[in-house]
Amino acid sequence: MPTAKDITALRKSGQLAEAFALGLELLAAEPTNIWTKRAMGWVRFERLKAVAKSNKPNEFAAEWVAISELVADNPADETMLTNQALWQGVSCLFSLGETDKAGPVLSAIFTSVQAWTVEKPSDVYSALLRAFLKAGKTWAGLGDFLQWWQLSNLRPEDYLPALTEKGEKIMAVAEQAYIALAKQVLKQPEPTVVQALITDLEALHEQHPEYQYPPYYLAKLLVAKGSKAEGLTALMPFARRKQREFWIWDTLADLYADEPEKAVACLCRAVSSQTQEKFLVKARFDLARKLSQAGKLNEALTELNQTVVTRQGEGWKVEQTLWDGIEKLTQKGAKLLPDNKALYRHYRATTDDLLFADVPEQIGVVQFLNDDKKVAHFSINRATSGHFKYEGSMSQVQPGDFVALRLEQRTGKDGTYWVPLSVKRTDQTPSEEVFRPFAGTLKRIDGKEFGFVEDVFISPALLKTMTDAKTLTGSALWAHDRLKNIHGWRAFRVAS
Repeated sequence: MPTAKDITALRKSGQLAEAFALGLELLAAEPTNIWTKRAMGWVRFERLKAVAKSNKPNEFAAEWVAISELVADNPADETMLTNQALWQGVSCLFSLGETDKAGPVLSAIFTSVQAWTVEKPSDVYSALLRAFLKAGKTWAGLGDFLQWWQLSNLRPEDYLPALTEKGEKIMAVAEQAYIALAKQVLKQPEPTVVQALITDLEALHEQHPEYQYPPYYLAKLLVAKGSKAEGLTALMPFARRKQREFWIWDTLADLYADEPEKAVACLCRAVSSQTQEKFLVKARFDLARKLSQAGKLNEALTELNQTVVTRQGEGWKVEQTLWDGIEKLTQKGAKLLPDNKALYRHYRATTDDLLFADVPEQIGVVQFLNDDKKVAHFSINRATSGHFKYEGSMSQVQPGDFVALRLEQRTGKDGTYWVPLSVKRTDQTPSEEVFRPFAGTLKRIDGKEFGFVEDVFISPALLKTMTDAKTLTGSALWAHDRLKNIHGWRAFRVAS
């Protein structure tokens, strides 16, 4: 009479079909025989291994379910088989990659593994997580899997980024896992789950500030919890790093939905970012709707028109709502503008205020311009100065203009220097160290085309308009004479 030993002998001799047939026969006769089940389990494993990389997920899932049924009575006693099966599951999922095909395999593995004994943490347990993260992006059960897996089981090496064969950095498994979990939780945010994940993400950010994206999801969870102010505070450092990307401004516009002026400012920043027009159609449509509500009909029509142009250029359908919106605005007298650049410039200061609200403003004065480079040089006091690009953030800036700046100190090869984070015009007066009004008797220098009012230098260009003046009033800047390499007061505006 054949026994389980015969199944094993056939398997080891490479006669897998014969071993499988004998196993089915013996199980039919004695379905609860533990030795037959174990022998058949390893036959099933060989069949599982054979289809692991065959891109046949349904066949793999069927073999997986068969193994799971064989070990169902005593999974804790079958860890050698189940651990080996898990490695094959990982191999199959990585072979399938990011496709919808992986669903049957993901479901089969998750159903089984919850009853299996798996060492935690361990190589195979972390490999299983990586495989589910890669293949399960669109799988409906990913959130349940991550909650079951428990991210407290991450190993120290899971917090380190990996490198591809080309030397490109891959996001650490831990960062990937927390991002994936946050996305799932945000779909159905239950208060206790949200709060637990907020606590975990705060700890993760403290321990790994180099991770870019967890603060973004921390902010979204705080907003979902009802803590909008906390969420925005958490989001701003991330938004600063990503301020050139349109989608961060689209996100901020959603968060400021109950503050229309700020929402419009954020959408203006989004659509004026350097990205392909095809990615901006939604933001432009949202901006057009808000501009129309605010009575800015010309600007709204201009945004809608650009949306239509982009869709037509991409060969996409132009929804009837777009045509209806254009018709309604036209009937109200809206006129198409060449562009909305003036609108975007107008709102730039608002978005800078949102980004850098925690950085105190300092009041400075524009000293001189480099028109070729569109650069304005400013001074806050005699120890703090710098420059900013005035095209885009400010227009028609002139020496003597007062500006409110938020500055960040940085260190370079030549020492420390100041970089403006934001700049806008202001009526506030800067320090007397760098700006002062003056009034007094004009002292002309014999044989020279310049003069002085006390210690204020009056340039030849200014004196040409003051040929008969004996007294002058005006404003002066503390300036650097690059020829003599000295500092002194220099008038930039005079009147007699």
